[in-house]
Amino acid sequence: IGLASWWLAGAEGMSRLISLWMGYVEAMPTNYPESMMNFRSLMVFASPIVGTTGAIVATIAAMAVTAVAGVWVWVRHPGPDDALRSGAGTYAASSAVSWHAHVHLALPLMALLMAGSPWIPRRRAVVSLMVLAPSLAFALAALLVDAGFAHRLAGWSFLAVNLTVLGNSIHGSRSPTLGSASELGPKVGSCAPGEGD
Repeated sequence: IGLASWWLAGAEGMSRLISLWMGYVEAMPTNYPESMMNFRSLMVFASPIVGTTGAIVATIAAMAVTAVAGVWVWVRHPGPDDALRSGAGTYAASSAVSWHAHVHLALPLMALLMAGSPWIPRRRAVVSLMVLAPSLAFALAALLVDAGFAHRLAGWSFLAVNLTVLGNSIHGSRSPTLGSASELGPKVGSCAPGEGD
């Protein structure tokens, strides 16, 4: 892969790539951890308030608990019908504990939520709210406050979404009947008793 990249980009292109990598090491502004949808963004925000050591310890503890929870949803996994909910919980947990997770990484999560039987049709409005509320908050904050605050608010909003999805997945793994097909009503095309004879 390295040789192919060298052949395609040439020496100058590879030099620019290395410079880009080194820029990230030196806290390149485009990293902007304050706007991420993970615990790292909260650590950056809390450091001036509680001190660097306190923020780091709290962040590591939160990341550890969240990571365990993201795996635990599969331990008591109710069955194949709810695999999408467990997958959404694990994806949300990984986004929250990831060191680099901007809000665009929530797009696959939204696809998992909209495709999962436990979330539709009853929870379609809730899923839509989780998508639209952070976006609306971002737009209003950008217009009324400033762009920096808007990006931070978007990151924190989607961190809340990640933790909400994870919490729902944990609750579903403890309650196998939650969100089952029977709770959501008859499937499309099914007949009530006595019909279709």
